[in-house]
Amino acid sequence: MENRKKMITEMLFKRYGSLELSRGETATVLGISTSTLDRLIKDGAGPQWSKKGNTTNARVTYAIDHVADYMVGQVANYTA
Repeated sequence: MENRKKMITEMLFKRYGSLELSRGETATVLGISTSTLDRLIKDGAGPQWSKKGNTTNARVTYAIDHVADYMVGQVANYTA
């Protein structure tokens, strides 16, 4: 599993050139809409995220290693 996570993390960094992804980028990577991603946040599911600021409209970002963890976990759940 660690090799899979490392491969996904490297692929995400190579593609986006950053250690963090926006909501839109994360939704694209996961193959879901931003609305679905927002629902996952509300439900306490999905990849771990960070809020940049204290305002209601503060930017939400996702560390690529957390996105990779989520993706690996989804594959493990699907194949189990």
